[in-house]
Amino acid sequence: MDTIEPTLGIRLAIDDEMIRSKGDTVLGADDKSAVAQIIEVLSVLDENSLPHGDIEVVFTSAEEKGLSAQRILISTD
Repeated sequence: MDTIEPTLGIRLAIDDEMIRSKGDTVLGADDKSAVAQIIEVLSVLDENSLPHGDIEVVFTSAEEKGLSAQRILISTD
């Protein structure tokens, strides 16, 4: 998973219900929260033996650089 720079030393500030960066790094929460949600859905399906069709999860990179990885995936589908 890629996030925009700078990612080294991310420091969080939590105010009431808001989580944000302390200001000198990015938070990168969009990708991270999406991955957490996908993993949670898969866990719930498995733990509860819920019926479902085939599931394929693909994590790509280079979202911030023009979706280049997604284009390769789509072109080889």
